[in-house]
Amino acid sequence: MLTAIARQARRAGRAVQAGFDHGRAGLHGHWAVRLAMRHVWSLGTRRLRGIWRARELQGSADIPPGPDRDNLLSMLSSRMGVLVLHEDDGCAVLGIRDIDFPAALSVLRAACPQARFLCAGTEVDPAGSGWLRLLAAPRVDLLQPGSQRIELECYEARPNGVWLSRNRANATARALYQDPFGHPGLTRLAGILPAPTLRQRLRDEPVDLVYTWVNHQDPAWIEAFARHVPRPSAGVGDENDAAALSRFHSSDELRYSLRSVALNLPWARRIHVVTNCAPPDWLDPDHPCIRWIPHERIIQSEYLPTFSSHVIESRLHHIPDLSLRFLYLNDDVFVVTPKEKAFFFGASGNSRAFLEEDGVVSGPVRASDPDHLNAARNSAQLLARDFGFWPTQLHKHAPFALRQDILAEIEARWATDFARFRPSRFRSSDDLNLTSFLYHHYALATGRAEIAPLRLSLVMPMDLRWKNRLRTALEGDVEALCLNEGGAQAPGADWHRSIRRFLEVNFPERAPWERTRIK
Repeated sequence: MLTAIARQARRAGRAVQAGFDHGRAGLHGHWAVRLAMRHVWSLGTRRLRGIWRARELQGSADIPPGPDRDNLLSMLSSRMGVLVLHEDDGCAVLGIRDIDFPAALSVLRAACPQARFLCAGTEVDPAGSGWLRLLAAPRVDLLQPGSQRIELECYEARPNGVWLSRNRANATARALYQDPFGHPGLTRLAGILPAPTLRQRLRDEPVDLVYTWVNHQDPAWIEAFARHVPRPSAGVGDENDAAALSRFHSSDELRYSLRSVALNLPWARRIHVVTNCAPPDWLDPDHPCIRWIPHERIIQSEYLPTFSSHVIESRLHHIPDLSLRFLYLNDDVFVVTPKEKAFFFGASGNSRAFLEEDGVVSGPVRASDPDHLNAARNSAQLLARDFGFWPTQLHKHAPFALRQDILAEIEARWATDFARFRPSRFRSSDDLNLTSFLYHHYALATGRAEIAPLRLSLVMPMDLRWKNRLRTALEGDVEALCLNEGGAQAPGADWHRSIRRFLEVNFPERAPWERTRIK
């Protein structure tokens, strides 16, 4: 609450300061004031004309509900000029001029009554005051049942025949110096630019998602775990942490994590789930977007069964038909705002590393320390030996942006070191953490990655304030969320109940690969 009040106060302060700045500028430059007034008047009258056009269209046009995307594009382009900025199987990004923007929203609302309208990832009711918010938005996302998506950007007329998109994040064609909107019809950006930009080429490349998943209630998994779990007398500290049941507990997070990526990463080509358990009853493993990958398909038989995430992660790049660039997520990670591929991979194709702000990787391996820290120390030793630097920052518990070719290169370079820890059934002090540490610092050292910011909300049951953190987890400018249960001490039933309620409330939209009826 206090955070929201402070944010509003800062906005009010900036508005007052802007008013003073404009006032001072007006005293010294009357011509600038006149120019600004003409611009405001022009925008206002064009917006009124747009609303009037939308009302006329609602009253006269027969718009059949439920068309597919091609028919929607045909319907829009028969009434107004439409610029296709991008189009793939999951999404179409369209530019619409300001006068036609209200009419375009009206057409889509009438044709897709079941669709959801989103602004900056937040659903907006197109009735009442929500309609005004849609009209003023720099970009509006229309999410149809089945996760088909249309994104609309509003282009405003500026002097000298320039059209400027309200969407400042449009790095491809925010400014247009020719008019694709003068007459009804469809114009593709490829007809304006003589060649694709680097960002466009990246956007056209496939990017897959990879999950590792375990279900502590799976009968076959329970039997295998009971056969191989270390006895309590086998050790203390890190070994107990590595074999703690809390590491394998499932509160159905996978369902909601998949919902979050269906909503916010609609461009993902395929989702590979690496596991040694049967699919959950709500998931359709035969859906064209889903690939169910048993451990034995990518891990050599002599290392199975394994309950070590470090061993499993060291073989992810062997997934058949995996895209060159892919994102790896644990099932306790959720993407909470829409993100483009360029958020995870730079225009040159380099992966982006979302490192922790503080440096905590130092010192020798100690059995009493967390196993992820020991694995980072082992990985840092390899980099110090071969490249002469010691990495100190862990990667945030967020999506990991990875490249298959670099992972294979690392595995080949340090094959002996990988062979040393892979026989361990559980995490051990000899581990390397390839996907969450070694890859990112190796790619940075070889010029194929870049450090990037990511706003992460992390909630853990070992924090005495976890209930308050859970209530406020999605407040502010959060981009990703992690509900991390790991640790030697299992959380209580209250944690699991609270997490389930939180996920049901915040990720209610069923993903296209969920069964409508559970067996």
